[in-house]
Amino acid sequence: IFELTAGDDIEGLGFDPSALPPETVLVSRVDPGSWAEEQGVQVGDELTKINGRRVPALSKGFFRQAMQHLRPVRLEFHRHPKARNKKSKEAKGSHRQAMKQQRMNQMQALP
Repeated sequence: IFELTAGDDIEGLGFDPSALPPETVLVSRVDPGSWAEEQGVQVGDELTKINGRRVPALSKGFFRQAMQHLRPVRLEFHRHPKARNKKSKEAKGSHRQAMKQQRMNQMQALP
């Protein structure tokens, strides 16, 4: 769990939410060079609180207002280990598939 505060000088937070409350809100995209990227926010992080209020309890209107205009705004995130490992698992799967394809190509090339 980590907490970040976007001050008055921050216009855009630089990340996209995956859903709106009361759904679980995960970071679906982080803009390169953005405030979020500079703070270490990663795809898959869960936004759990805004200004100390639990995200699932927020209205959609307040959530949108907080994300777009409310400054300063205090955001609490939870980083799930599975979200962090998802990319490495996908990479391993892609590597396995590429190796399998390479072996098949080699077998087809044999006389």
